[in-house]
Amino acid sequence: MRVFIFLLIFSIFALSCDKKEPLDGDEISLPACAPVIISDEVFQDLDQNEAMVSEVSIYGDCLYLKMGVSGCDSNHVINMVSDGSIDDSLPLQITFDFQDENPQLCEAYFTLFRQYDLVPIRELVKGDIVIRFRNSELSIFYEY
Repeated sequence: MRVFIFLLIFSIFALSCDKKEPLDGDEISLPACAPVIISDEVFQDLDQNEAMVSEVSIYGDCLYLKMGVSGCDSNHVINMVSDGSIDDSLPLQITFDFQDENPQLCEAYFTLFRQYDLVPIRELVKGDIVIRFRNSELSIFYEY
């Protein structure tokens, strides 16, 4: 009976933990995937962004990013935005930039982990695509 109670408590504890996803071999707890924004108007109106992507990975349909931003605190809502144009190359490519909804004029530097839902890209192309980031040398192949 004690073993049953122990297993029951252990199972409840294990199931109540946050889902953890990999990013470069590390286990981190992340909020739900935020949708990417596909809008030419929003993309063209973006101010120069200081967000610097340092790591990128894909798990399922979610893009996981480790990025650095400057500001007064780490309270930043970062949107991932593209104009939706697809570079006619092999493989196809799409470029994204970042929109900080809470820009701050402080010089502190914070490392943030974000994840984005890549399903809206499927509406643009029917096949695999390389995801690039404006002002960055990093890119990743999205295969679905």
